[in-house]
Amino acid sequence: MKVCKFGGSSLCNAEQFRKVKDIVSGDKDRKFVVVSAPGKRFPEDRKVTDLLYDCCRQVALGASPDAILAEIRSRYDSIITELGLQINLDEDFAELDRLLHSDCEADSVASRGEYLTAKLMSAYLGYDFIDAADLIRFHTDGTLNAEDTDALIARIPGASSHAVVPGFYGSNRKGRIVTFSRGGSDITGALLAKGIGADLYENWTDVPGFLLAGPDLIPNAKKVDIMRYRELLLLSRLGADVFHADATTPLRETGIPTHICNTNDPASTGTYVYKSLPEEHRHKTAVCGISVEPDDNAESAYLHIIGYRLGGMAAGLLRALQDAGVESWLEQTGENELIFGLGQAQMLDAARTIYHVLTA
Repeated sequence: MKVCKFGGSSLCNAEQFRKVKDIVSGDKDRKFVVVSAPGKRFPEDRKVTDLLYDCCRQVALGASPDAILAEIRSRYDSIITELGLQINLDEDFAELDRLLHSDCEADSVASRGEYLTAKLMSAYLGYDFIDAADLIRFHTDGTLNAEDTDALIARIPGASSHAVVPGFYGSNRKGRIVTFSRGGSDITGALLAKGIGADLYENWTDVPGFLLAGPDLIPNAKKVDIMRYRELLLLSRLGADVFHADATTPLRETGIPTHICNTNDPASTGTYVYKSLPEEHRHKTAVCGISVEPDDNAESAYLHIIGYRLGGMAAGLLRALQDAGVESWLEQTGENELIFGLGQAQMLDAARTIYHVLTA
């Protein structure tokens, strides 16, 4: 049994909805689907979640959010029309308008992107719709109530064999909507996978998998084929946005592997993430990510190299940086992380030097 989470870029328009349906229907084990709100359709576009937060800002300024609401409505209506769905969102948008003109709680408003997307996707797939507010429970201080959440999710298989769940939000015991931080649909998917005892969690996005370096450092960087949750967590905390750092915990706890996949190229191999490496990889040296971290209070920066069995690489990489004219020094040497200190002005040169050495 698989839990599949689809990000905003995978759901930005009707064409992407069709891709998702092809993926889900292509494997009978893909029984539970978590969705984000529609993302950008083109570079200058706005994400639906950003538009919803803008509605709140307009109300706070005493201005009308109606124009933005109309833009959001048109996004969903376009998907409904192009897919021929028999669903009407009049009541949902009337409720959203009421939320904006009453208490205007930002979490409640922002959550409607995922909520509406899940309604459309459940109708399109013919799956049940299960509201995340009935599954993901928060304490009144806004922290996750993991015990109640696990218990609520564990009931799903007995009530539904196939379902779509909106990501990003849940509720507290008083019924108030609470959201995770941005990108939190990853957390919803991970919690769902843990709670129902999935065999695999699939995280569908718009990249080939987890890349060795971000596009700001290395355009078209190579994909990492396999890694552990330990490395994924470190890289997520350093700014890698393919996977939310907090989503690693429930998956690592249960040992459920993750497959990071590309919605636009579903046949590609993607990246597999495990609690422990398969036997054939346990004695190999491998780099899983390169990241730079500027020091806000100084002219120095840090180049992080994350992977496993890295200890023997430090001296050679330091020489490579020196040969490239990058003045650097070793800050930390370990089996899972090497950190080089250097000047901020040389961050890109350092990252690209290391990348070319590692991929030569």
